[in-house]
Amino acid sequence: VHGYVITPGDRIRYLAELTSGDPVLVVNADGQARTLAVGRNKIERRPMVRIDAKTNDGQLISAIVQHAETIRLVSPDGKPSSITTLNRGDQVLASVTQPSGRHFGRPVSETIQER
Repeated sequence: VHGYVITPGDRIRYLAELTSGDPVLVVNADGQARTLAVGRNKIERRPMVRIDAKTNDGQLISAIVQHAETIRLVSPDGKPSSITTLNRGDQVLASVTQPSGRHFGRPVSETIQER
């Protein structure tokens, strides 16, 4: 599992590293974050879909998520939008940070390219 999640203290962790009780950050439509504990971390084969998007400043970003009606992104009006009903051109909210290298989940000053 190669996905990442933000945890308190601006730390990034692989999803596969998480266990029950680990703290993660959740963010609402206004950008306010709070800490929640992981309930469980279940790894199983599921249909996936890649979402390609362009930020307001033209940066290309993507995410791979499970293709299920229970997986939702947040629209600009703060309402959940199911992945299964998402259409080309729909707008969703995303947290986009400046690219930086990471060492043990913490930002470091270096040049990095991910493909």
